[in-house]
Amino acid sequence: DQGKTVMLVSGDIKLALKTLRASRWRSILTMLGIVIGVASVVVTISLGEGVRRQVEGQIRHLGSDMITVRAGRTKPTSGAGFIKDINNGTGSGTAVLGEKDYATVKASVGVEQAVPFSVVNALPKTDTRELPGGFVVGTTAGVPDLLNQKVRFGEYFGVDELNKRIAVIGQRVAEDLFGENVPIGKSLYLRGERFIVSGIFEQFESSPLSPGPDY
Repeated sequence: DQGKTVMLVSGDIKLALKTLRASRWRSILTMLGIVIGVASVVVTISLGEGVRRQVEGQIRHLGSDMITVRAGRTKPTSGAGFIKDINNGTGSGTAVLGEKDYATVKASVGVEQAVPFSVVNALPKTDTRELPGGFVVGTTAGVPDLLNQKVRFGEYFGVDELNKRIAVIGQRVAEDLFGENVPIGKSLYLRGERFIVSGIFEQFESSPLSPGPDY
């Protein structure tokens, strides 16, 4: 019985090889389709897992209790709380948040800390270099705690220094704008105003899927 089984298996293998030779191109295309299908599934799963881990890492870094408030469209409501209409005249490109909005958020129940971010349209430059596309933000003293971002060199400005022209920059900004890693005490110019570099942030986390700004 064992001998017959071996003969049957051997015959099946020979028949399979003969069929493959007879339909060579169809067999190659079938194998190619299987390989492409398996590779596509593996790549899709790998990308999905990578994005999931990246998002989880960003949440762990910034904290799951941080809320970003942006200017947007107003939605008038009725006395019962139902939305009556949407004001399309105040899109995110035209509406802005002001001091009153900041004070409202800061005074809201459950808010431990409120930090304003005002993106400034300015070209950072020194006496010899410029930084086109520099991401410039006007803000307050709570940024390191909010972003969970440490200052590697120097120090961040305090509450009593908000009226002083002080700048804290990222590592890549320091290298591109000053040509060195620690330009503490050196000057940069924004809109013709002179600012003194008081601190250098640690490297901001970034990735090809979600590149973040290097403040």
